Amino acid sequence: MTSRYQQIADDLRAAILRGTYAPGETIPHQTDLCETYRVSRWTIRQAVAVLEREGLVTPVRRRGTVVRDRRTVRLPLSRYGAVLSPGGERGPWETACERQGIDGRAELVGVERLPAPSDVAELLEIDDGAPVVYRRRHMWARAQVAQVQEAWMPADIADGTPLAGTGKVVGGVYGELTRLGHAPASVTETVTARLPTAEEAAVLGLGGTPVLALERITRDRQGVALELLRAAADADRVALTYEDLPLPLSL
Repeated sequence: MTSRYQQIADDLRAAILRGTYAPGETIPHQTDLCETYRVSRWTIRQAVAVLEREGLVTPVRRRGTVVRDRRTVRLPLSRYGAVLSPGGERGPWETACERQGIDGRAELVGVERLPAPSDVAELLEIDDGAPVVYRRRHMWARAQVAQVQEAWMPADIADGTPLAGTGKVVGGVYGELTRLGHAPASVTETVTARLPTAEEAAVLGLGGTPVLALERITRDRQGVALELLRAAADADRVALTYEDLPLPLSL
C-alpha cells in the first residue's frame, strides 16, 4: 500500500509536470498543504523531501519550496569553434546559450594568484607550487546557476592580462588567450558523474541529484598546457553533446 506522504508527493509531482506550478514558482506552503491533505507537518515534509531528491524542487530561504527550471542547456563541441572564430565576443557557455535562445551569462566570483597545488601542477606540467592564476565562475542559465567552474592558468601566461583581473573577459578565456598569442589548439576532456559537494549543492540548488563533473586541459600547438578547468554541472539541466566526431575509415 502506498504511504500517505508518497501519495502527496505523487500529487505535487503531477501538478509540477502539467505546469500548475511553473519553474521559479513556489508550491503551496507546508501549512497550507497540511490543511489541504489533513495530515501532519512531518508527512508533508516527507513528501516534499521526495520531490527534492528527484530534483523537482529546492528550498529557498524566505521564499519557500521553489520549482526548479530543468530545461536543458546543451553544450555542443562546436561551441569551441564559435569562440575561436574571428570577432567572437562570447565565451563557450554564452555561445551555447545564445544559440538555444537561453539567457545565459558567466559570473566571475573570485580570482587570485596562488601556488599551484600538486595535482594542478602535475596536470599543467609546471613545478609544484609554481604561481598560477585561480579563477572561480558561476555559469547562469535563465535565473539559476547551472554550472560552477574553477580554473588554473600558469601565472607567466595570465599575469598582467584580463585573465588575472576582476572584469569580464570579452570573448571568453579562449578568445583572450588567442589575442595574447597563445591560441588554444586542443583540449582533453574527462566527464564523470558524482554527487555534489555541500557547496556545489547549495549554489546549484540541488537535493539528491548528481552533477556532471568535467575536467578539461587546454593546450596550444606546441602542446603547452594553458589552462586546467574543473566544472560541476547540474546533471538535470546540462547536457554535453559531441556531434559529428570523425570515425576511423575501417572499424
